[in-house]
Amino acid sequence: MDESLENFLEERGIPAEKIEAMKDQKIDKDVIAEMSNEDLSKYIVKFGDRCAVRRFCTKATSTTPKAGNLKKNISATEVKEKIARAIFKR
Repeated sequence: MDESLENFLEERGIPAEKIEAMKDQKIDKDVIAEMSNEDLSKYIVKFGDRCAVRRFCTKATSTTPKAGNLKKNISATEVKEKIARAIFKR
């Protein structure tokens, strides 16, 4: 479990023993994304806290690029310019 997730859980008031149990079970952001609501409720009792943790993990993983998944962002204007250049080359 990384420090940002641990801090988030502490800020939400999740008991230290539950956080330690999650660490022992190697539950991290990626694992939380795969857990059922029932499984997660064993560690995080309150529904609102479970929702907040899932949202936190989703935001954290979606903003972190993974090796091999990097794609160049191209604006619509750049696409139009490339198409126009390709058409007028003929």
